[in-house]
Amino acid sequence: MSNIRGKGSCKTLHDKWKQTSRDVTSGGILVELKQWIGNINLNAIVRLVAGKALWDFYKGEEYDHCQIIIRAFFELFGAFTVSDALPILRWLDIGGYQKNMRRTVKQLDNIIQGWLEEHRRFCSSRKVNGQQDFIDTMLDILHIQQEKPSSFELDTIIKATCLAMILGGTDTTTVTLTWALSLLLNNHHVLKKALDELDTVVGKERLLDDSNMKNLVYLQAIIKEAMRLYPAAPLSASHEAINDCNISGYHVRAGTRLFVNIHKTHRDPRVWPDPCEFHPERFLTTHKYVDVKG
Repeated sequence: MSNIRGKGSCKTLHDKWKQTSRDVTSGGILVELKQWIGNINLNAIVRLVAGKALWDFYKGEEYDHCQIIIRAFFELFGAFTVSDALPILRWLDIGGYQKNMRRTVKQLDNIIQGWLEEHRRFCSSRKVNGQQDFIDTMLDILHIQQEKPSSFELDTIIKATCLAMILGGTDTTTVTLTWALSLLLNNHHVLKKALDELDTVVGKERLLDDSNMKNLVYLQAIIKEAMRLYPAAPLSASHEAINDCNISGYHVRAGTRLFVNIHKTHRDPRVWPDPCEFHPERFLTTHKYVDVKG
């Protein structure tokens, strides 16, 4: 059994399988699923933001280095530091987090600045060919609004927004997909129902597209159940209380940062029967109208 760390697309995985399947002693391909899904998802998000996948911008060692920088950014963004709880110790930089953050942000800024400069060079030709992406749209909008006063430079606004898009859309989707696939592989009866639904709604002669999703009700239930059991982040993003308020009997002063324990909420037995069980059918019956979108 050979190992593939997922440096490409589904075709890369299929080609690797064909190569190893010629060897009768091979039992298959060992796939590091999270990394493989993460690479594909990262490239998809970068294509949405910058018009090209990451592997179209960089090759070889340069591609690997760029991935390392982006992954470091994700890890540092979610890291808990001592100074978060005790701001008085921030000057000590225990663990070297601030130093690493400054270095990583500078490297990321150089990467996205390169994308921005490339878009400015080929702006007119891209408009003619109708190939505008997120950066092109931001350039158009901010060019129109550049007369309005702002405390930030246009480049800073664009780069920060692009980074927020990549951060918000990469690891969250990767974690959800990885858990969903893991749950399916450990619950073959659910996997079989999902395959039967795909064969009925989509068929075996064509690929799934967005228009099919509204008819794939069981697949939607699987995704919801995976997100319930294993949310992309166990705690919500911080929310700051604007005014003094009371939450569950606790007095919360204005300016206090609040975190919602999503993992605990999703496993509350008062709301979810058998909360630790993987049971997608709950979203077809008792929780039919519950949806992550509200």
